[in-house]
Amino acid sequence: MLGWLLAAYGLHLLLYLGLAVLVFTGHNRARVVAMSFASVSILLSFADYALNGAQITLRTSLVSVTIDILILLALSSTQARHYASARGASRIRRRERRP
Repeated sequence: MLGWLLAAYGLHLLLYLGLAVLVFTGHNRARVVAMSFASVSILLSFADYALNGAQITLRTSLVSVTIDILILLALSSTQARHYASARGASRIRRRERRP
């Protein structure tokens, strides 16, 4: 059972790593997906707090909620949107120049 949980967590980390690489290379859809994952994670933490009374402490989920909020703020900025659109446009221009 523990093996399956660790494998699922490893797959989750690989997905986030892949999204980070795609965001860095300027894929706008990856930026939107990463923001969506961060929003869902924040909402799940809030739902756990509101419905089950789970405390948000350093030992439980304070660090992950903080990181998700920072990711959401960073990727939703105007500069991030301009970066993704500029990188995407340069990728398209390079593709069009190829014979």
